[in-house]
Amino acid sequence: MTGLEQYVGEVIDDKYRLEQLLGSGGMGAVYLATHLGTERYVALKLIAPQFMRNDEFVERFKREARAAGRLRHPNVVDVTDFGFAGVNNGRVAYLIMEYLDGCTLGDILAEEKRLPLDWVVDILEQVCSAVHEAHQQGIIHRDLKPDNIWLEPNRLGGYRVKVLDFGIAKLGEATVPTINEDSASTIIDDLSVLKSATPTSIIDSFPGHGSVELETPTLMQPAEVSACIEEYGRSPVALLDTEGLLSKRFTAVHAIHVTPKAIASMARAGAIVCACPTTERNLGDGVVPVDSYFDAGVRVSLGSDSQIQIDLLEDARELEYHLRLQKTARNVLAPIDDESSSALARRLFECATINGAESIGFDGGKLEPGAPADFFTVDLDDLSIAGASPEDLLANIVFSLARTAIRDVVVAGRQIVDTD
Repeated sequence: MTGLEQYVGEVIDDKYRLEQLLGSGGMGAVYLATHLGTERYVALKLIAPQFMRNDEFVERFKREARAAGRLRHPNVVDVTDFGFAGVNNGRVAYLIMEYLDGCTLGDILAEEKRLPLDWVVDILEQVCSAVHEAHQQGIIHRDLKPDNIWLEPNRLGGYRVKVLDFGIAKLGEATVPTINEDSASTIIDDLSVLKSATPTSIIDSFPGHGSVELETPTLMQPAEVSACIEEYGRSPVALLDTEGLLSKRFTAVHAIHVTPKAIASMARAGAIVCACPTTERNLGDGVVPVDSYFDAGVRVSLGSDSQIQIDLLEDARELEYHLRLQKTARNVLAPIDDESSSALARRLFECATINGAESIGFDGGKLEPGAPADFFTVDLDDLSIAGASPEDLLANIVFSLARTAIRDVVVAGRQIVDTD
């Protein structure tokens, strides 16, 4: 009997009887246990006595309990109890989780070389939904990998995904951001940074800040703009401009509630705006005034942080469609100096490709010798674009392409999706 198996049959904290060792790792083990009060199976994660002397392990265990306790989401494993107990003349820490059938994504990938595309989309949508909820609670997982993604059969031919192990999660606090000097891009992920730190400390936290990409979602809600004005007497864009942070290497995410003066400041600095139409629609943030940015010469890229869906072409067309609803007009973003049938589509496609690459300092978004091999292919016979002429193909792709038309996706020369 191994050291971990010796605990089978023990009763932890007068509440949980250990029935079977399910697995072990660097911090301890996970057991199938019975809750004596309800006779219901649970999963019990335990740090064995020999590890209790390691303060780092114990703190990690506490962090996992705190992180899980803040989360209530169908795609995050439910944690119901945490504590310390004496067992076999030793002291252990334990964490109680719901007991799940199934296996990890890592187990499946070890057997299957390639998963069907619809499986991949379904699994990733659920993972992203869980991660988004964690981010909303100020929690960053920091160890997301196939072995921490649990797949439980849902009796409908698919899987219910559960994200596991928040043991090295970062619990969010309002702190001054720091960066790795080798990073290509840095994100200030909350306006509270601008309230909890002085402008000087923000700048000082970016050594050689002229050489890194800086992104910040500073204008999502009117309340955020008001809070910044109340704190500093300046709007977020004015604050960043006067403190020297606006430049061609700056990307303003969710830059919705802006004034003409703020737009002019970003134009002078050569800054980029990142619009996230799907996110902004779902959260009711408002509509990015892309027409005003274009008129001022500000580049617009696309992104998503709600993870409800990840579809840059859908986001590209929403740039136009949202403004059509707002202004009761058509072709709002069409270039004035280009009357070709694909002019609007070309402009929106650049937002999804070239401008997005430029916003993170990446020389991509184009197909030419020496450039990164990042591209996707489409089935021209798919019903969503069938019959499109060469002149109208780009417009059809931007405005009507369905996901079923995607055939291949290649990233950095490596094929990651192949539907054939």
